[in-house]
Amino acid sequence: MTDAVRPPALRTDRLRAGLKRRYARERRFRMYGLLAIGFAVGFLLLLLGRIVEQGHTAFYT
Repeated sequence: MTDAVRPPALRTDRLRAGLKRRYARERRFRMYGLLAIGFAVGFLLLLLGRIVEQGHTAFYT
């Protein structure tokens, strides 16, 4: 047996650790995406609210 061959237990441990990091990055990326969408919707609501607030007098005339 050569030194280049790793025992299977060490290889699976490294794979599990790599998958754990990958899934953590994926969760973080999804959270950033949801936060970005939330901010966009919030600013759109703010914009719409300001338009209605400043233009409501036009509906009375």
